[in-house]
Amino acid sequence: MFKVWMRFSVVVLLCLGGYAQAVEQRDGFEMEMREGRLESGDSTARDGSFFDTHSFDVQRDEEIIIDLVSDDFDAFLRVETPGGEKLSDDDGGDGSNSQVTFTAERDGSCVITVYAFAADETGDYELYMQHPVRDSRRHTASRGPVVVNGLLSNTDLMQNGKYYDLYVFEADRGDSIEIDMTASFDTYLIVRRPTGSELTDDDSGEGVNAQLQFTANSSGTYEILATTYSRGTTGSYVLTVLGVSEVTSSHEEDTNTSPSNRGGLYTQQGTLSSGDLLRNDKYYDCYSFYADRDEQIVIDMTSSYDNYLIVHTPSGSELADDDGGDSLNARLDFVADEAGTYEVWASSYGRRQTGAYTLERTGGSDWGSCSDSHITDSRQRQLREENTESMRGRLQSGDERSRRNSYCDVYTFWAQAGDRVQVDMTSDDFDTYLYVTDPAGNESTNDDGGDGRNSRLSFTADQTGRYEIKAAGFSSSSTGSYELQITGGEQLQRSSSVQTNNDRNDRENHTETARGRLESGDSRSSRDSYCDIYTFRAQAGDTVQVDLTSDDYDTYLFVTDPDGYERSNDDGGDSLNSRLSFTANSTGTYEVQASAFSSSATGYYELIVTGGEDLRQSSNGGSGYRQQRPETARGRLGSGDRMSPRDSYCDVYTFRAQSGDRVQVDLTSDDFDTYLYVRAPSGYERTNDDGGDGLNSSLSFTANETGTYEILASGYGSSSTGSYELSVTGGEELRESGGGSRRDRGHGSRRGNNETLRGRLSRGDRTLDDGSYYDVHTFYVRRGDRVEIAMESDDFDTYLHVEVPGGNVLTNDDGGSGTNSVVNFVAERDGQCEIKANSYSSGETGDYIIYITVE
Repeated sequence: MFKVWMRFSVVVLLCLGGYAQAVEQRDGFEMEMREGRLESGDSTARDGSFFDTHSFDVQRDEEIIIDLVSDDFDAFLRVETPGGEKLSDDDGGDGSNSQVTFTAERDGSCVITVYAFAADETGDYELYMQHPVRDSRRHTASRGPVVVNGLLSNTDLMQNGKYYDLYVFEADRGDSIEIDMTASFDTYLIVRRPTGSELTDDDSGEGVNAQLQFTANSSGTYEILATTYSRGTTGSYVLTVLGVSEVTSSHEEDTNTSPSNRGGLYTQQGTLSSGDLLRNDKYYDCYSFYADRDEQIVIDMTSSYDNYLIVHTPSGSELADDDGGDSLNARLDFVADEAGTYEVWASSYGRRQTGAYTLERTGGSDWGSCSDSHITDSRQRQLREENTESMRGRLQSGDERSRRNSYCDVYTFWAQAGDRVQVDMTSDDFDTYLYVTDPAGNESTNDDGGDGRNSRLSFTADQTGRYEIKAAGFSSSSTGSYELQITGGEQLQRSSSVQTNNDRNDRENHTETARGRLESGDSRSSRDSYCDIYTFRAQAGDTVQVDLTSDDYDTYLFVTDPDGYERSNDDGGDSLNSRLSFTANSTGTYEVQASAFSSSATGYYELIVTGGEDLRQSSNGGSGYRQQRPETARGRLGSGDRMSPRDSYCDVYTFRAQSGDRVQVDLTSDDFDTYLYVRAPSGYERTNDDGGDGLNSSLSFTANETGTYEILASGYGSSSTGSYELSVTGGEELRESGGGSRRDRGHGSRRGNNETLRGRLSRGDRTLDDGSYYDVHTFYVRRGDRVEIAMESDDFDTYLHVEVPGGNVLTNDDGGSGTNSVVNFVAERDGQCEIKANSYSSGETGDYIIYITVE
């Protein structure tokens, strides 16, 4: 279209930065054309593709069309608007040409980056930019003003917890409109155009008042939502509209809000504790509320730990979210599909995490409890039967002997009469043998009921009480590592019945004390507060209590067992002091982090361990790092780098760590506000913004997995660029990853924001009910993203399970080539997406690759 137009018009050629530029006007629009060439010696992106950068000014509300045309290469276009929005396109124009269209949200400079899709492509190109002809005079509204005196009250319509009044007016294309909203509270304006697009403003007027100035881009009916910046605010206001003849109040129900609009912000405080209900080895509290059909519901959960939200609808379907809110907090935003009572389960992402939390909800009625009428006996049973707990152990010389004279370890768990229970024992080192004894003394056994030489017992519990497991070998000399897993039981714990009660009583009454001082320069805890590290020894089955007290600050306590499982507590002791009481699951060395709730707290403390032995401070001053000398890397963020999950530029690094290592990662910069991601080998992600000095980032944690960790060194802002330094203490082999390219070219013609995950299914992985192994991967999507997930393997028939934000689960077997799997979907909301990489048949193992494409 643009080349044809240029043939029949008078063109003025200009010189701009070495590029040929043409400018022309026609039919109220102005076209700018620039000619350029990609060639060796140009700037290069991280994937090796050449690029040129252009910029031009835009004005608010202008409709902008940008075309990149080349006969020499496959064009790829990237545009950053003045508001920071990043847009990209590959083949949106004719053939392999690119086109980006957008409406400018504000005045400013637009940055255009011209790429070739393939890394080695070069050649000539033409860049066309179309926008309306600009009037050199500031166009003012020619009609009005229309003044409306309004009142926001708790009977008004509500959207996202904010009351609003709805008004409409008629405008013609090209009309200049100005809308002002003034009040004693912080106002907020939303204007919906006839095309459906929205303009918004918070404080462009005087003080905290809202103001919108724009040119009507089409003729028709415009809507004004006069609302507030904060939830639940009410009061009188004045709305002034220039450029229109009449403004009418609309009492029609808004399609984007709930019909009942009971509204209000409902807050609930709670604490997860060891006495709460368990589901999948995670504590949870349950609340209820009533909602009407089509009512908009928003629920936020905030806490100091990584929390998890589940909502059960009246018909029993489930919605769930992990990190849809800020940082590691959960959020669920949905429209009620039916009228009735909804259950909210407040839980944690990690196993058996405890601590205080806050729930905030807009929409629906006030909070209620989940009484027996809400959590039925069948639901309680379902929860218990879904619960899975596992422990690892090792058979060795000196262990207790089973009835068959083989070495064994003894465990106990709790079950209720009528529950379906399954006990699995697996080992790569020996042929397993399993015993389960019920509370009445009746014993069941199994040798090879699981896969291969592994053991499995499935049964319905005849009575309520504590059951005993003997995890043994088939041969009298069997030794080695194993894993024990129960599904449908609770409170799995190691029992040391081979030892005398007198010995245990002596140990559990034994108390050891240490005194210390937190100060600047100490190691950092898992919560980024100063800490000292101690160790003590305990035996499986012993009852242990750890107390941390201080008169100088609010204490915070972490205890990590020999298997890497971490417990934490804030105020479990007297006042602001911390206490952890537990039964030791394993024999070995336990680690204590004596810390504070506040990141900057310092002062004296006392640490008391009852039931443990050999309490001592770590010889390296409590750092817990396997290697003290940090490894560092220096880099620079710039245009063309890979984009982080927050749409900011980032570089990717990797390092290796071993399970149990104390690791600290620091990202510092004098040029921008840093933001740090660290991903464990399993895909679990930690993030930090300002945990270091000033605007710098820092993450300190105990590695729970041995393997390669990934770091995303990024900026907080979407356009952050500049130099930085990355430091890793406690890890090894810090190196920049080649996976940090702007676009992953390694999988066919996929384009956009791509990611490649590699993994291996192996014995010892988690299993589904059919006995097939699976791995779990997560990634973040935004509402409207078009996502393709492809799983490929040469070793087995793949099977994909994908849980999208909102809780829906998508599956596929052979949607890809051969026996490979593909799932496609459009994200309906922001949130975490969970992938289960699985095999079609039970027992299949081998390597696989997952390709994720987001457009």
